[in-house]
Amino acid sequence: MAFTSAGRPAETLGPDQRWIRLAEPALRALTAPLGVTTVTIDPTATAPAAAPAAHPVPLPAFRIAEGSTR
Repeated sequence: MAFTSAGRPAETLGPDQRWIRLAEPALRALTAPLGVTTVTIDPTATAPAAAPAAHPVPLPAFRIAEGSTR
């Protein structure tokens, strides 16, 4: 995505969205290795921010066997 003013990223993605100024050729050069071929300028429709999980999933407990060299 690319924006035409400094206020547009906050309007579209929220006030905490970080951004940097890049010329279009620089943006394309950075995204080309990722297979990106389209630059959307001043998008207006975005998905809402993801909500934090209501109940975090606990990680399984594990032990390192005695005498392990790791």
